[in-house]
Amino acid sequence: QVSTHGPTARGQTETMSQKTPNPSNLFRGFEQNLDVGRKRILVVDDQPSNVHSIYQIFCDEHDVLMATNGQQALNLIEKSLPDVILLDVVMPNMDGHEVCRRLKANLRTAQIPVIFVSGNNDPGDEIAGLSLEAADFIHKPFVPDVVRARVKTQLHLKHKSDQLLESQAALSLAASVFTHSRDGILMMDAEGFILDTNAAFKSLKGLPVDALTRTQFSSLTLARGATVNYKEIWEQVLEKGQWSGEVLRLTELGESRTYLLNITAVLDDQASATHYVALYTDIGEIKDYQRRLESMANFDGLTGLPNRALMTDRLQQTLVQSKRRGKSTAVCFLDLDGFKSVNDTYGHAYGDDLLVGLSKRMRGALRDGDTLSRVGGDEFVALVADIGADTDYEKMLHRLLTAANQPILVRDATLQVSASIGVAMCPRDGEDQDVLMAHADQAMYVAKQSGKNRYQLFSDIDKLKDQNPQSRQAQVHQALTRGELILRYQPKISIRTGQVTGLEALLRWDQPNLGVLLPAEFLPEIENTPLIAELGDWAIEETLSQIERFQEADIWLPISVNISTWHLAQADFADRLAKMLQAHPKLAPNSLEIEISENNILADVQTISAAIQSCRALNVRFALDHFGSGYASMSYLRELACDIIKIDQRYVSDVLTNANSLGVVKGVIGLAAAFEREVVANGVESIEVGRMLLSLGCRDAQGYFIAQPMRAAAFENWFHNWNTGLRGSKRSPFDLR
Repeated sequence: QVSTHGPTARGQTETMSQKTPNPSNLFRGFEQNLDVGRKRILVVDDQPSNVHSIYQIFCDEHDVLMATNGQQALNLIEKSLPDVILLDVVMPNMDGHEVCRRLKANLRTAQIPVIFVSGNNDPGDEIAGLSLEAADFIHKPFVPDVVRARVKTQLHLKHKSDQLLESQAALSLAASVFTHSRDGILMMDAEGFILDTNAAFKSLKGLPVDALTRTQFSSLTLARGATVNYKEIWEQVLEKGQWSGEVLRLTELGESRTYLLNITAVLDDQASATHYVALYTDIGEIKDYQRRLESMANFDGLTGLPNRALMTDRLQQTLVQSKRRGKSTAVCFLDLDGFKSVNDTYGHAYGDDLLVGLSKRMRGALRDGDTLSRVGGDEFVALVADIGADTDYEKMLHRLLTAANQPILVRDATLQVSASIGVAMCPRDGEDQDVLMAHADQAMYVAKQSGKNRYQLFSDIDKLKDQNPQSRQAQVHQALTRGELILRYQPKISIRTGQVTGLEALLRWDQPNLGVLLPAEFLPEIENTPLIAELGDWAIEETLSQIERFQEADIWLPISVNISTWHLAQADFADRLAKMLQAHPKLAPNSLEIEISENNILADVQTISAAIQSCRALNVRFALDHFGSGYASMSYLRELACDIIKIDQRYVSDVLTNANSLGVVKGVIGLAAAFEREVVANGVESIEVGRMLLSLGCRDAQGYFIAQPMRAAAFENWFHNWNTGLRGSKRSPFDLR
């Protein structure tokens, strides 16, 4: 039998119910100094009484394994290596000497200490055992305290031997890392003198190792353009015990290269620095890739001009600075006249070269502090800051028109186009960047309608001043008939994952004289009229058709469309919606979402609630828009079976600067969780706002930081580019991990 339990007098194994305590003895202090923790001891003896006696000595402190013959011992060792072996010399079939000989011949077991236990007092036996590399020899009858002390000595020696082997292995590994590392490693003493460098470091400096030995680290030089020097770095190392940052070094070819430098102090037992290790990691390729990504994210790939994202950021900064200085800023929206015919006649390669040439010309027409950006195919935006008088920007506008109007040689053809420019002034025409862009865009359309090759100030546009409701309703009805009403699509994403979760269809009026008008500029006069229902039906039908086209392009996203609550409250609304859905039988369930505004809900909430329930039976989801702007939000959540809550934009945009807005956002997110509703933050304009919303538990978001409303074709391109970027970064842009 082989067991970890003590044998009975008959040699059979069973659990020991009582254990004999270790007596106090003169070896007590010595044993304490050799404390090595609980270990595994193997006792091998053909006499159960001897096994039992040794078991009693060690069972309180160690795990005791037992075998009654040599073969059992070898089998047990094969399964579980002991830390020390007490081995009887005289045993039948296989004596202790043979067992020891086999153990020492096996690399796996050769280092296990073997203590022979023998009742024979012949010195020859002891010599024979020691010749087999046994660690010790104990004679029977034995004194328990002597056995305990000798075993602990061997355990202690083995422990120290294991530590030494581990240290040697660690030193060997460290030496191998030092020699073969692709990173440059430099070792210094406590005073900062270089003791040694590895081969990789030589290629960084271009000098042999001997030329650096005993050179002081702080006396080394970095490449021209470095923002720190080695003297400053060394001062921080002495103060803090470490330094980490980017440095610019010269390679052996004399080229500047960016490295990540980490310097760490090597401390002794008293936490005093004895050496310092500097590690140089080449991050030149990473920096080059980072610069390319930044360029792709902020600059137009064709012309090299700032793109829409960078222009938007610069516009925001320009408005703040101009306001502080008491000056005006001009936002100039420029569209080339006749550019399409160039592409149609000569091809896109000629068109691209034309754009590059015109971009250089128009950029030269601006001041150094102004910005020219390309925001679309042949659309540009110029930002002109610190305007003190009208003549400041009028001269610039004439220079822009001249730059765009002059003939230009492209390959083997002389091409000529012109430009229509719309201008919005801050603060005269607005102080919000979105308003200024919209007004400049409208003014540009008026310039085109007025004959092209000219500029138009937004403030000089003759607005639609006819306030007669019947006249305005007729104009909107005519716009619907002529196809001037259009939908733009703005994506919604998951803040946590970055995945696109849906779209919102936004209504626009492409007015021939004023350009693109927002709903607030033409819907109020037709609210609560049959025309608003007619317009809503058109928007739903157009949205369903677009969902179908997106699904054919393998884009499976729900689209939400805004309708009036007056429209929703009509008795036949659900029946008309059912017929529209039947005309698109291939649509996936829940593809259509309907948004209603909280601040437009009628007093008869029960009617709205019944209409929502009827539509939900058609697999249509509902969203409550502008949530937080009304006065009965909780009541609406209880009464209306809406699936989604959209937090009002005014609170989202101020969440970082206004404590009241932050409280409203927190409250809405809490209500959404309590009522088991999805929540979308509307109006996310910066990455900081998105990260705050993520920390508050908001699920989805939409806003200009993510994407502006766009045409369906433009969205398809944006969608594929967004997913490509998401796969590359493997995380949401709002994720800080």
